[in-house]
Amino acid sequence: MPDGRYVIKVEATDKLSNPVGWAKSAEKISDPFDIDNTQPTVNNITATANGNGTYKITCAVEDSSSHLQRAVYKIDSDEHWKVIFPADGIFDSKREELLLETETLPGGDHSITIQATDAAGNMASGRQSF
Repeated sequence: MPDGRYVIKVEATDKLSNPVGWAKSAEKISDPFDIDNTQPTVNNITATANGNGTYKITCAVEDSSSHLQRAVYKIDSDEHWKVIFPADGIFDSKREELLLETETLPGGDHSITIQATDAAGNMASGRQSF
């Protein structure tokens, strides 16, 4: 189904099993609920060298339907995903600016992959070399 806010209406009747006038019917309408199939976006990944082998990494993450719930990253060929947080310290909106201060990295080229997840469980990733 397309993204949006929906309600479901269920109607039940036993008129096919009963004589005319004896049939019963009922209906129920659900509370509104949201469908969100759209992935968040991971944009503008930038890495700024701090001059001591560490880097400041920032990026913008946005979702059109749900608030963002989580973000993780890997640098180069790390085995495990590590958590990255918004600059304000909490995932509480549909748009977040992520901020990471890396540990000391060896000299040379590096790459970072950032994966973001929204409240509906949709995931997206972005990658940048630095």
